[in-house]
Amino acid sequence: MRLARGLIVTWFSWILCVPMAFAEEMICKNPGREYYLVYHQSDPTVLINPDSDNAEWRVLSVLFDDRQHIVVADLGQPGMTAQVHFRPYRMVEIFSTGELVQTDGCRS
Repeated sequence: MRLARGLIVTWFSWILCVPMAFAEEMICKNPGREYYLVYHQSDPTVLINPDSDNAEWRVLSVLFDDRQHIVVADLGQPGMTAQVHFRPYRMVEIFSTGELVQTDGCRS
C-alpha cells in the first residue's frame, strides 16, 4: 500500500510539472474584412484564416506573463510587423518601419 501511494504521488507530481501547451485564437476586423487568427504556444508562426487562404506571420518574439500575452510577428513585407495582443485586451497593431499604421479590433 505504501509503495502504491508513493507511485500515485510521484505520478501526480509529474503531471503538475509538465508544461501545458495551449492555443490562443480570436476574430479581428480590419477596414476590409474580418479574419480569424490562431497562435499555438511555441509555434514559429501565427496563422491567419487557417481554414481558407492560410496566411502565416513569422513570430519574432513573445511577451507572456500573468498580466499580458503579446506576440510580435513579421508580416512578410519589408518593414511590416504586427503586435498581436491576446491579454489584457484583444487587438492587432500593424507597424510599417516602426510607425503604427493600423489597429484592428478583435474579439474571442
